[in-house]
Amino acid sequence: MADGGGDQEQARLERLAWLVESRNKIQERFLDIYVLLKTNHAEIGNDNRLGPIVGRLAGVAFSLWRAVFLADVSRSWPTVLVAAEDFLEVVMKDNAINYTQDVRYREYSFGYYINNAKHRIRELRDHIHGFGDALNEAGLGGFPDMSITNKDGNKLWDAAYEALVLALDHCRKSYSRPLAVDAVVLEAALMESIQQAEPALELEPESEPELVATAVAPSLATPDTAAYEPAIPQRRRRKAALGAVGRTLLLLIVLGAAAAAVLLLIR
Repeated sequence: MADGGGDQEQARLERLAWLVESRNKIQERFLDIYVLLKTNHAEIGNDNRLGPIVGRLAGVAFSLWRAVFLADVSRSWPTVLVAAEDFLEVVMKDNAINYTQDVRYREYSFGYYINNAKHRIRELRDHIHGFGDALNEAGLGGFPDMSITNKDGNKLWDAAYEALVLALDHCRKSYSRPLAVDAVVLEAALMESIQQAEPALELEPESEPELVATAVAPSLATPDTAAYEPAIPQRRRRKAALGAVGRTLLLLIVLGAAAAAVLLLIR
């Protein structure tokens, strides 16, 4: 009896360790997808192939995040159907489902989320270059098409997670091209950064030179003072110089993007 209790406690601890580790891993993939969208929002949104791919990646990640808390389950069709019946009754009675019901009827809900991830992985296999081969090399080639009944929940989740990691990696490789450069937007952003970095460059009205001189150096406020003479011209020259730097950076970025695009076409 004591040994049986010890085995159960060990299994419970292993389950908790797996849950914490897996929950953290899927949150990290959330961050990967978020950064991918945040830094390439315009390109992804305007690409008829890349947009749906990233959307499916987000769908896989969300489904695995929901499923990770439900993976401690033994599923067979009889248990799945009983749970589905109870699940549907709750929906009809309460018109809502929350985490508590997901856990209570996990024989059904786990399958729903894992199948959701699995179907999107199958779609990604057909749309990301090299992803299908990568699944085969990792021993996951049959995962998108397999039945999930009578399978270990943790192992099913791990397989789906590994497939997501591979899909993310191949998505980056397949679409690693320079972003489109909008010259007008970029120049405006550069000038805004310059102004934020140099707030003192805001020119005072030219009709009030005495006020400028007084603000800069009250003791040197006479027009024939050497310290007064360069006050406004110096600021104009500094702003013009910074503007020239910004335009030069803009030109370099545009030329770099154009060169990269030409190299891609040559390949």
